[in-house]
Amino acid sequence: MDDASKLAARIVTPNDGPLEIPAKATQFFYERRFDAAIAQLQPTKTPSKPGQPLEEWKKAYLPLLGYCQQLAGKAADAHATFSLAIQAIKPSPRASVPIDHTLLPCALALSYAGLGEKEKALTEARKAVTDYQDDALDKPAAEIVLAQVEAQVGNIDGAIATLPHLLEVPAGLTPGLLRLDPYWDPLRKDPRFQELCEEKPR
Repeated sequence: MDDASKLAARIVTPNDGPLEIPAKATQFFYERRFDAAIAQLQPTKTPSKPGQPLEEWKKAYLPLLGYCQQLAGKAADAHATFSLAIQAIKPSPRASVPIDHTLLPCALALSYAGLGEKEKALTEARKAVTDYQDDALDKPAAEIVLAQVEAQVGNIDGAIATLPHLLEVPAGLTPGLLRLDPYWDPLRKDPRFQELCEEKPR
């Protein structure tokens, strides 16, 4: 963790963008420095050019901002951010959500989970797994988000049941990520989860 923090601190650019902001914010998130992550993610709330739509990568990282606000005890801010994310990603019930590497369907699911809308969150997360079924890189990412959503909405058994598979597949999870990532906090007291967090000898 210390090495990763030092590397993140070395990311300095005149105008932080879609590579720098997520890298720094995610590191702060794993370190549980939620206020620092919130400060880093503030640009995701507004378009780079006034009057233009919010960029796709910013929409994708709004849920992370919302969860940071939630974990920092800023419930009203978190609610506003999750609502903004949903409106930006799916402004109407019939609006289509792009199926691309920004993983907006996953961001939509996490935003519904952040608002406590369990059924919508699970529906969108399961749909995302189907949407990315044929993508070797993004399918594991979608499966991770489904497990995170299940954890957030209280489906502890469902979340834990998915994790052994995700610890085995390429582009999946590692025990280290399970230990660090606050998205898994609802599972931490479960002995099954604690066992999965242990590094296995190769």
